[in-house]
Amino acid sequence: MADEHVMPTYTVPGIKWYDKPQKQWEKRRHHTMTDQFGRVFECVLDTTSKPHAAPVSAINPHGWTDPLNTPEQYKSYGKATASDAKGSSFFRIYIEVERWEQDLLDAHAEYEARVVATAAAMSPKDGGAALLGDGPNDRSLHLMEIVGQKPQPVEFVQALIAGNKWARGESDQVPSWARKLMPIKVIPASRTEDLTALRAKFPDADDEEGSDARPKARPAKKEAAA
Repeated sequence: MADEHVMPTYTVPGIKWYDKPQKQWEKRRHHTMTDQFGRVFECVLDTTSKPHAAPVSAINPHGWTDPLNTPEQYKSYGKATASDAKGSSFFRIYIEVERWEQDLLDAHAEYEARVVATAAAMSPKDGGAALLGDGPNDRSLHLMEIVGQKPQPVEFVQALIAGNKWARGESDQVPSWARKLMPIKVIPASRTEDLTALRAKFPDADDEEGSDARPKARPAKKEAAA
């Protein structure tokens, strides 16, 4: 009786063993690779893709955390060239930082135009001047709530190009210049006024007056009289 766990062999004339039909799991391989900065990434490859194996999963950091959360569209996968940092002939990943930087510059320009246009539409009498204030940090909260969060700071990508350790994921310590650029969550204007009253409505257990935060023990049951 044949062993059910043994892979079947193909003896069809003219078909080599590596050309035999494969199931999906046989075509997949876990693969690690480095980018132009020497950082290691990982993904799952389809070994039957032409002209070379291609990723069939997200390309994620391997053993480190990417503080910039590099979007997938800027991760270019292919063979290494002689001009790469390690001169490797293996497949590797290339981060398209120049295109990423330019896309962010364009996104910020579009965002600023949208802010101005939205302010003018909300306050046509003064062209939105009152909502815009004296600068980006003086804008109306209600205006920013409607426009939404601004794009990722382009300075982060520029720091990656410059070799900043935090931007490259080599250090967990966030520089002071980066902290100033990190987005601040916009609190809706309708909540800024009654936030104190809302917190008072839902106090923490240890802040409640006249009550013990610890669970009280249940009274012992009285034994029935014999």
